[in-house]
Amino acid sequence: MKRFLPILIGIVIVVTFYYPFFIHKKYPIPLDIITGMYLPWMDLTRQIFPNGGPVKNPLPSDVVSLTLPLRFQSINILKNGEIPLWNPSIISGTPLLANFQSAVLNPLNLLYWLPFDFIHIWSVQVILQPLLAFYFFYIFISRYTKSIYSRLISSMIWSFNGFFNLWFQYNTVVYAAIFLPLILFSI
Repeated sequence: MKRFLPILIGIVIVVTFYYPFFIHKKYPIPLDIITGMYLPWMDLTRQIFPNGGPVKNPLPSDVVSLTLPLRFQSINILKNGEIPLWNPSIISGTPLLANFQSAVLNPLNLLYWLPFDFIHIWSVQVILQPLLAFYFFYIFISRYTKSIYSRLISSMIWSFNGFFNLWFQYNTVVYAAIFLPLILFSI
């Protein structure tokens, strides 16, 4: 039972942190930016909110304006049996496979072949990041301390640090960082 305690605690912490997704079906993505900051949707809320829509955090606007659409496009190209090398939709074309924001080679993109819609899989990927960060850091720190409480607390601090909390919704940057403990563990 003691062996499964970190797994159980990690799941409880992540489900508690993302309870709005599980209970209220709210996505962990700043979708309010679409209607609050971009035309023509912004004009619909202009009468109710004369100073603009109620955007809670306008800084991560790249999630909905660039990162999410690029991933959607690359996954659709992959599902059509092609390699997403080029994005003809931006200007006269830009690299798609070589763009880190499209994250074409992310192993968790295999989840998009499950029979769920894109936004739910995106949300699951966002939720998996702190869970994986928790487990990977727990494995790493177990080499340096034998106290289970020290391992659990340090794993929680690592998986929910300020940098990660800001960048979870992008589904790109934190995925690169959460593998650092496993890399250090393997050295």
